[in-house]
Amino acid sequence: MDCIEVQGLMNQFIDDKLDEKTLTEFLEHVKHCPSCYDDLEATYTVMAVLRLLDDEEETPELLRALDRRIEEKENWLKQQRRNRFLKKVVGLLAGLAAVFLIFSMIMFGIG
Repeated sequence: MDCIEVQGLMNQFIDDKLDEKTLTEFLEHVKHCPSCYDDLEATYTVMAVLRLLDDEEETPELLRALDRRIEEKENWLKQQRRNRFLKKVVGLLAGLAAVFLIFSMIMFGIG
């Protein structure tokens, strides 16, 4: 993902509307591109302030909130990857068990 694509996705990131694949690429780029991180920080701050004006609430540490949001999304992505991996492992083990069972039935003439 390049800087232009990241720029176009910032509002969707802030509004939590990116799919998993796009989110992964977006975060990877933002983590390694200081310019895009700065732009995201500015966009996040502006949107947070606008929401504050609408809500008339005070939210301290806006920039820390952005860093926490990025970290939460990274953790969510890791969990999704872990879940997919575990599903594959369980499927593989079930397949191996089925093959072993069929092999055992053939070898020992059971069934």
